[in-house]
Amino acid sequence: MECKDIPAIIKKAQEHKECYAEKTTADKAAVALWYAITGLEHMNGTAGEFAKHSNVIEKVKSFAAQKVIAMAHEGADKFCGNDNCMDQVNEMESTISTCYASLACTFMSKIVPLGTCKDAMDKYMRSTMNLSVGSMCESDDLQGKPFYCAEVTSDFMYKDFDCYLETTKSGATCTPKCVQEWDAFKAKAPKCTKLVTGLTQKVFDNVKVLMEDISKDAKIDMKKMIDNMPKHLPTYDETCGDHHPPRFSRFSKEVIV
Repeated sequence: MECKDIPAIIKKAQEHKECYAEKTTADKAAVALWYAITGLEHMNGTAGEFAKHSNVIEKVKSFAAQKVIAMAHEGADKFCGNDNCMDQVNEMESTISTCYASLACTFMSKIVPLGTCKDAMDKYMRSTMNLSVGSMCESDDLQGKPFYCAEVTSDFMYKDFDCYLETTKSGATCTPKCVQEWDAFKAKAPKCTKLVTGLTQKVFDNVKVLMEDISKDAKIDMKKMIDNMPKHLPTYDETCGDHHPPRFSRFSKEVIV
């Protein structure tokens, strides 16, 4: 029953066109093209090697990436420029949180009483979604125009997918090229990169609170598992802070100090 309002809330959101940039056929084609070329580049064999070293494919992918990045900025600018849009997201967030908590806890009912689980899961979902939503319209100033924190992930990912993966995965390696590009990206958007990087730890802290809340009435002993959870997740900067390569990057023409 907690999920019965999901279709209606999604339909309602779709009707608020003032909050979302409409995607043209060209926009959708650019996204599909970027994913197709990225997938091809990661294939083994002749096709993959050709994609990696073809100047034509590189130019096509760069064009598609710039198109998608511009589309992401347009969407963020439209959403963040309308106060009513955030109210709409908060309403949707509440409905989705309750639904997700109910679904997840139904599967966990043999381990945790349904009521305890739903309260803990709903608390986790709401606090975690609030973290994300609350930060998305924060911004850095980029040549007199806002660069929204909601754009950080898509901007970096579409410009260099491999480096995006390196900066987001646990136990990251420190490829000089990626360290260089991340340093340049931080120089471009210092406020947003710091905010987005810090979200990982905050979400993990929410997970620990969730586990502690569930463990109070759990039918199994969860103390050892909770005690073994790390207190801190190293960021990419903390892991790769001493790996500073030459100081130029595709993200900025300026020298990075």
